[in-house]
Amino acid sequence: MGSRPRGGGPGVLLALTLATLLLAPPAHADGGLVSPKIVNGLPTQTQPATGALLVPFGSGHQSGCTGTLIGCQTFLTAAHCVCPGDTFCTPTPSSYAVYLQHSGIHAVSAIDVHPDYFFSVDADVAVVTLTAPLTGIPPVPLNTTATPSFGTSGTIAGFGVTDGNLDDGGVLREGQVVTGTCSGLVPEPEHVCWTFQAPVGPPGQDSNTCSGDSGGPLFIDPGSGPVVAGITSGGTSGNCLGTDRSFDANVFEFLPFIQGIGGADLSNTTCGTHSQVGDLSTTVDAWSQGGLPDSAERTCRKEVQTQIRRYSKKRHNLVRRCLDAVQKGAKSGPCPDALTATKLQKAVAKVDPARLDLKCPSGVIAGSGLGAACASAQDGAELAACVVATGDLEVDTLIDLAYVDPLGAGPIADPGQASCQRSIGSELSRYGHVRVARLASCQRKADLGSVAACPDAATAAKISIFSSKAQARLGNKCSDAQVAALDASAGFGGACAGVTTVNGLAACGLVAHDVGGDALLALVPGAQIGGNVQSFAVPFGADRFRVTLNAVDASSHDLDLYVKLGSAPTPADFDLSSTGSGVFEWVEQAAPTAGTWYVRVEEVAGSQVEFQLTATVFQP
Repeated sequence: MGSRPRGGGPGVLLALTLATLLLAPPAHADGGLVSPKIVNGLPTQTQPATGALLVPFGSGHQSGCTGTLIGCQTFLTAAHCVCPGDTFCTPTPSSYAVYLQHSGIHAVSAIDVHPDYFFSVDADVAVVTLTAPLTGIPPVPLNTTATPSFGTSGTIAGFGVTDGNLDDGGVLREGQVVTGTCSGLVPEPEHVCWTFQAPVGPPGQDSNTCSGDSGGPLFIDPGSGPVVAGITSGGTSGNCLGTDRSFDANVFEFLPFIQGIGGADLSNTTCGTHSQVGDLSTTVDAWSQGGLPDSAERTCRKEVQTQIRRYSKKRHNLVRRCLDAVQKGAKSGPCPDALTATKLQKAVAKVDPARLDLKCPSGVIAGSGLGAACASAQDGAELAACVVATGDLEVDTLIDLAYVDPLGAGPIADPGQASCQRSIGSELSRYGHVRVARLASCQRKADLGSVAACPDAATAAKISIFSSKAQARLGNKCSDAQVAALDASAGFGGACAGVTTVNGLAACGLVAHDVGGDALLALVPGAQIGGNVQSFAVPFGADRFRVTLNAVDASSHDLDLYVKLGSAPTPADFDLSSTGSGVFEWVEQAAPTAGTWYVRVEEVAGSQVEFQLTATVFQP
């Protein structure tokens, strides 16, 4: 039985020889909806170090292979992805680029192919060096322990097709495999192998690689976290379906070559000075085109949304009441005092992992479209931890914006100023809770398909009316002199620092609560219902954000990306755009203005193209 490479996505077709062309999937105009496969895998936007190896195509790029970020400037892939034949070559760096979902498209300065490369025999390894170091994505370390033993569980990931007869590459998918003997198919220990055969397990739990996944990772965990143990190379089945014998280049065998090229860059565990993907302070909103969530996914989304709203509201009110009592002189600070701390612990305990497990079983979480820190949660305990951590961060930020003395060191001597401060905390808090509740209700309607986008006109009108009333109530309860005196005494936080008028405080405070509420709602992003418009929150002081787009990379598909602050963009009205040919697009904004930013995916060619859209906001 012969062996076949796992390269051959649309981009690679431009460069490979006739022998490899025979393995390429046929052109297929319609990518279809999201299918649960790498082969039999699951779409993912939680493998930040797994990237696509691109080739130029018109004014844009097309995908060809996959690879893994192993340093801030070093990307590991397969030799056959950059060599058109079975043996060693010298690739042209300008003929390639690298795309990562949280970082965008990066130019290549060098490509080093292992000198012993011979496909299916030895050293299917290439190291790609980026023109400049990227930031914000932690590299994955190499397996330096030992060749994986038979029976080792691992995770595969790639941008390849879900069946060798289809042309649906360009979407990142992942799945599980268990290693086994190569049984003489390819040499060992140069290769790591597994068998994909019936009976096939559930999607994501029993998977395989296919065309376009070449160069992608086999991750294993030897006990201290994931490492790259394999580089996707080939298999025996042309359509990648069972029975298929698949094999990877064994990273452990080729460490000297990889380390010789990567050098000190391979010791990096983080990239850049700002926050990293995976940090709590880095928020990630991820959307995909793939229809409305099913009933199980809707149930999970609703439960997560209910628990985050309940917890954040309880924490906000408890901390606010403690501060009000201290500043009134009825309680000694700082906050939270012992009684408040006990009540906060009870609020944490009510975030129920068992109920989250019941409403969000492990097989449902991945398809429920959860965002921010919850996107990578595996079970109810991790969901509960995400809910609490996110609620703590957002509430404490909002308290700092609304109170001049958020630690509650002592009372405010002037009764009028103390009363004004309590009114500020109360009105802004109430507005924030009402707004989040209205938008959450809209999101549930969107999940059912009864509204096209959130906020719809009715929801927006209700929020606007409540906002006006909140501003009016503040004007009745505070004077400009009291606001100015409060800020002069200790200073409001964030964007409200230095305000001297009631209207100025209302403006900054309401916007701050909009941003904080949107960050909470980002745990359960609105369903994708057509129009291809989504939104994400940028908090005050963010270092930068990136929005990236990848999609089914059929030759007939072309998508553009538009981003705008405050309202939905159009192709004629936007703040940022990426409009190259093809389906790989990205934008970046340093020191962005705080607020709600909107993203539009425009289908220039193709209809209902399956895509993955990722917005990542980094902190200093």
